[in-house]
Amino acid sequence: MKKIFLIFGFLGFFALESLGVDVFCNDTYNSKLELIEHNVPIGTVIISPLENFRKNFSHNGAQVRYVAKDKGYYKFNLTADNIRGEHGILNWNQVSVRFYTGFAGKMTFKIDSIDACWGEADKCKELNNSERWYTKYPSDIAGEILYYRVLSSDYSASGLSTSDKNKNYGGICYDSHLTNTTKFPNNSINVLYDQSQTYSARTYVGGDVNILIELNPNFEAAIRDIAHRFSATIIIEPLQSSIDTISGNINLSNSFTQNGKLYTQIIGKPFDLQLYKALADELDFTDRKLQLTLVNDKGEAVKFTSGSGGNVININQNKFEALNTSSIKINNIVIKNESNITPALKFKIELLDKTNNVIDTGYSDSFSARPKGYVSNLDGNTKIGGTRDQNLNDIKAIDELNNKVLGYNTMLETLNEKNIIKWTQDEKCKDGENIIEPNKITNMRIKFDSGLGSSYNVCYDNEKAIELNADNINANKCYFSYPDIGPTTINIYDDTWTAIDHDGDCIEGESGNVANSDGKIGCNIELQSDYYKFMLDKIMLKSKELSDKFSNMTYYLKDDVYTKSKERLESMMAADLKLNLNATLADGTTPKLYTKNYYAKDVNLDVTDNLTEEVYYYGVEKTADERDKFAIKIKSAEDDDTTKEKNDGKFTISKDAFYLGEASVSLKLNLGRKYNEPKAYKNITPDIFTLSGKDEDNVELEKGVVASDSEANFYYGRVFAPNYDIYANSGEVSLYYGVYFSGDESEEDKEKIKNFITSNETKTLEECKIPQLKDYYINPAFSGESTNEYLGANLTISENNAAVKENGKEKLILTYNGVEFPKTINIKITPNDEAKKYLLFDKFVPNDEKPIDTSFNATFYSLDKGGWTGSGEHGKVMDIGGENSDNAPKGNRRIDW
Repeated sequence: MKKIFLIFGFLGFFALESLGVDVFCNDTYNSKLELIEHNVPIGTVIISPLENFRKNFSHNGAQVRYVAKDKGYYKFNLTADNIRGEHGILNWNQVSVRFYTGFAGKMTFKIDSIDACWGEADKCKELNNSERWYTKYPSDIAGEILYYRVLSSDYSASGLSTSDKNKNYGGICYDSHLTNTTKFPNNSINVLYDQSQTYSARTYVGGDVNILIELNPNFEAAIRDIAHRFSATIIIEPLQSSIDTISGNINLSNSFTQNGKLYTQIIGKPFDLQLYKALADELDFTDRKLQLTLVNDKGEAVKFTSGSGGNVININQNKFEALNTSSIKINNIVIKNESNITPALKFKIELLDKTNNVIDTGYSDSFSARPKGYVSNLDGNTKIGGTRDQNLNDIKAIDELNNKVLGYNTMLETLNEKNIIKWTQDEKCKDGENIIEPNKITNMRIKFDSGLGSSYNVCYDNEKAIELNADNINANKCYFSYPDIGPTTINIYDDTWTAIDHDGDCIEGESGNVANSDGKIGCNIELQSDYYKFMLDKIMLKSKELSDKFSNMTYYLKDDVYTKSKERLESMMAADLKLNLNATLADGTTPKLYTKNYYAKDVNLDVTDNLTEEVYYYGVEKTADERDKFAIKIKSAEDDDTTKEKNDGKFTISKDAFYLGEASVSLKLNLGRKYNEPKAYKNITPDIFTLSGKDEDNVELEKGVVASDSEANFYYGRVFAPNYDIYANSGEVSLYYGVYFSGDESEEDKEKIKNFITSNETKTLEECKIPQLKDYYINPAFSGESTNEYLGANLTISENNAAVKENGKEKLILTYNGVEFPKTINIKITPNDEAKKYLLFDKFVPNDEKPIDTSFNATFYSLDKGGWTGSGEHGKVMDIGGENSDNAPKGNRRIDW
């Protein structure tokens, strides 16, 4: 291969004078540009000698550049000497070489050697004078020797010392050091003495490239004044053919790494991408440009914005060519919230020629743009459990700006392991050590239309339960109905929307929206711990049942203290009104969590009746240990004095009475009595009572309960003992517990009373009559231990058979301790305080006084001092006839009628 030598024959000094600065341009003794290798025919190589161009400004650079017109490979060697730094006053040397190419190519510039002349200046003119030129520097000299720049033809520096600064003439030097970055578009390239560097530049069709070289201006003055020389290699070679295809040449990738992968993004949130070359070889982008659009998996255009505009990203030729040296950043891309967003998106990449004809089309990696999460779409998040809600729109998928995502159309299902819908009750739901599980949703779907999701878990066809599936949902046969109550948390996540990115383009199992250091966000769309509160629809009064204190009977009672302890309430003489309540959801089912220590509430209750006579109602104190068994009597401000409590029928059913949604509580009631006037039998049934009320959440008590066929039977009662004659100093007597039966009752009531007294006619009515007492009959249901006290003068009273009351009788043994006969002793009977309220009777006590005892007489006769009259055996009580007998003892106020 021929070598062509171009010798710099510079005549004298050529200085660019501006503001007192003298730059000696190409002021060398021995310089040459030698074409040492090429692959084009010599005849086509155009060589213009590089003249001394000190005053050659008018030639438009024609004589001061190397013209490589034909496309091919060119290798040059450049040598120059007498390169000095600042010497004198702002004087220094620059070497300038310019190349013109007729083709798109690449030029590389490399410093091969640097020498310094350590001797007299005239001796250094000889290029090969080995005595003066050395390749080594003293050890105290810094490594940076030469600075150089490569400038393209489209650059005009303000420091250009020409008469026409709008032109960038070839081979022209600059009146500023190459380190001055304010004047030059590229940073300086610092060439180290012990390390060669290669700089690459692009060449263009009909374009120029200018190379400038100067000594490091930061050297100390002694070094800057020394002449230096250098040798460099310059190569110009063509690029490959013009780019005509995208595949294998151009890639679109995330902004973090050039792996050709696009990562999951949030709809409405800005993100960045980059274009880069697929191959290391430089490409020819002449008359080429790119156009990028976004499409869904149906090929439809999806709207977006970017830093360069909207819906289309245009990469023009000048910007396109930057790919040879670096990637092209595409910043602030924002996918618009449109209805045609699908789970898989990709960028369509079109390669265009200069007339905008599409040469080739390619596509980026597919990626997903997802909602950033879900939010609850219900006001207050409070609903009635068991309500059938259809098309509820209770969940909303949102974009970065919290707007519903119009293109999010999908269906989530609990049974699909990739779509999770989970309901969780509050952790406080514990009953001691036991956790009560609520009625659970076993299957559920959420159907999203344009970002709004409606929940479904039950389906019906003509009130018949049918399968929960997409067909029935679309046919509007399905509903959402929560099967329990209380605050509950819904957790939802969907990772199927981003399935296309599950190969590492998002973080599986996570839902974070902030990119990690690799630029990736979570794959999941998630709703975390959003609370709903489900409430009761109503509280059903399932039943109200009456029962007597004893078997088929309750004594009338007068007691104006309506609040009692649990023990007093259990033992008092009263009928029992048992109420069975059922917490109910809208669909009639019972919530398990309406339970004490869970979400049961106190229920305030009003009890009224339709009787003409007053009914007396009794309940436990608010602090009673077992509030779960009896209704709590509500006290008013007037009730502080227990003697003035209001009999207003107001009660509270404690939340402690509820378990698994059901409660069974009782309140006590009676119809009252007088102490000096008997009262006729009364039968009542539950239907006379009306109950109303609401719990603390204002859930109403259902009033339309059907009463049971139970009843309560009220009798007026007395404890009574006839007068006795005892013909001995000791004898057995009987006390009777009776019920009043006048015979004036209705025929229906008479029949009930007779059946009760005669134990369903196992005895005659006459056999059941209490001796010496009109209209009172022995109470066969009255039994138990005696609670009476007995007192008689000079008399010992002992209990027989442990003083057990059986079938309305109580037996005592009376022993007279005196010596005087006959002797009549009055025996006082004092029942306990409770029994006084339903057994004592004294016709002659004023209405405003309460008798505190009752009594009978026993007359003792001595067998040693005389005979006896009447019939009977010695030592026994004589049968002296009934209350109307002529032989009956008189007195003791026993004959009332």
